[in-house]
Amino acid sequence: MTKSPRRYPNGTNKGQKAESLPQVPPWGPHPFAKPTRASLFVEPHPDPTAGAAKRFYDVDRTPPPAYTSVLAEPDTFREAYWLDDLLISRKDEAEYFLLPRNGTWYFKSLKELEQEVNRLPRGPPWFRETIVVIGDQSNEILDLWKRDIIALICRLLTDRRFIPHMRFTPERHYDSKTRRNRVYGEMWSGKWWWRMQNILGRYSTIVPIILSTNKTKLTVFSGNQKAWPVYLTIGNISKDIRGCPSERATLLVGYIPVSNLSNISNERERSEAGWQLFHTCMESILEPLKTLSQTGFDVLCADGGVRRVFPILAAYIADYPVS
Repeated sequence: MTKSPRRYPNGTNKGQKAESLPQVPPWGPHPFAKPTRASLFVEPHPDPTAGAAKRFYDVDRTPPPAYTSVLAEPDTFREAYWLDDLLISRKDEAEYFLLPRNGTWYFKSLKELEQEVNRLPRGPPWFRETIVVIGDQSNEILDLWKRDIIALICRLLTDRRFIPHMRFTPERHYDSKTRRNRVYGEMWSGKWWWRMQNILGRYSTIVPIILSTNKTKLTVFSGNQKAWPVYLTIGNISKDIRGCPSERATLLVGYIPVSNLSNISNERERSEAGWQLFHTCMESILEPLKTLSQTGFDVLCADGGVRRVFPILAAYIADYPVS
């Protein structure tokens, strides 16, 4: 097997001064980490700049500190959530804190609880977009809730927890040195990423976008409304991490409204309008990718490398409702 070329010089080469060389991060092995299985034979992409950083900064590489709030305790969180969800007056809520207790309750007033809730980590904000469905009976107004998809992508790329589990460069995996049988496990070992890397050219880092939806009943919405939650993750993160909910590598990017569209009397037109509603909302969520998937943008990744990333929709996983 051909030895993988180094993407970052590790010392002084002839004709170059040491201070002019890119600084190699003191931790490895980004971005050409070991394969998922030690028995695999890896063929790196021939372009040494594929997935390479244009420059490096000295960043903190330690995992983020553990969340130490008392709300991290399951019983305390459940009680606080239950109290906040009650449909009672603020006066009745305040009286709740005066009740005698045998167990542990850390808050002496509603104000203290609210202050602790406000210290919880927050993600990108939510935005509401109004969608109008025109029918022959009337017009129905629906709400699309969404978050900035670029902000969510950057959140994943900059999360230090994922440093050991990320790849920025496509590879070909084989089960032996003969390279006769390909092995497909992670997204970076597939044909799609390799092909797209050839199209984009030098110093480009592909961020494969993986979307998924699941039709569910949202009891938190008034009026017994239904919606499709839309989830986002990226193929740069190992599938073992993406598939583990506790790792928080899959983020909620939007809620697509679902309606029976009773304002449309014709059954066929109603069905077509329902799917058009879905596509209109999905187009709105993905709107930022139309330009940035072609031009790219610079991101300071979790390992300290500044890369020109190209977020490209690579896969869509749909859980269709049972008829």
